[in-house]
Amino acid sequence: SDFRIPKQLDSSMLKLKNPVNLARIFRDENLIVQQRIKYLDNKIDGLEREISELAQQEDINPNAALRQKLIIEVVEARNLAQTGVFSGEADPYVELALHSKESFKRQQKAKHFAKTSVMKNTRNPVWNKEYVFEGNASDFYALGLDVKDKGVLSDTFMGGATIKLTGLLQHPGKTMDQWIKLKGTRHT
Repeated sequence: SDFRIPKQLDSSMLKLKNPVNLARIFRDENLIVQQRIKYLDNKIDGLEREISELAQQEDINPNAALRQKLIIEVVEARNLAQTGVFSGEADPYVELALHSKESFKRQQKAKHFAKTSVMKNTRNPVWNKEYVFEGNASDFYALGLDVKDKGVLSDTFMGGATIKLTGLLQHPGKTMDQWIKLKGTRHT
């Protein structure tokens, strides 16, 4: 995905009139930062011990405290494959399957599943629908997307994609905004 930093029109500037020994200042700052990191690491270790002790006392799963939210917004699709013989339009919808590593490797049914509404008579649907999934980090390994055309008797596969989420989950609070090329169609 492309992460863009907005162009800075007026950058902040600092002008020093008298010469300053910046090397000493940066060295002192580095020592302070290193001390702070060590302090925070010790605090984190202490909190992890407390969570583990509480989990043993309460007989609960220590990972329960590490629940996460994954928000996925299905925005739109463009130039979907034509599936109908007579009409150039389709009635597309998207199925989202959120897999754990285990269910993905074993090709089992996903623990989390969602489906968009059907958009009538279009090959360029706009959903703008947000889905919130909650679970442990281990529940969020890969996202399977299947785009289908709603039919009278059966639905027709229009394309799909699988996105591994491991990189995204290592950066909580970050967003990924990108177009995803669908596979499994005549166009790919």
